[in-house]
Amino acid sequence: MPGGFEAVIYGEFAVLAVAAVALQWRDDTLQAISRNADFSRFQRSYLAVFLCVMTADWLQGPYLYHL
Repeated sequence: MPGGFEAVIYGEFAVLAVAAVALQWRDDTLQAISRNADFSRFQRSYLAVFLCVMTADWLQGPYLYHL
């Protein structure tokens, strides 16, 4: 059973997750944007670069604090 502080963190995460799902379902304009082929292509290329950058940052993390 989580302690007091952990329960607060889990509770905040649950509330934010429910709010994010509710906002996603409510917003119809996101569905219209996602059907646009040019935007989908841009989104895929952006996410590919973003994931490469985040992976590189994650890999260098242990060595950064060693300095």
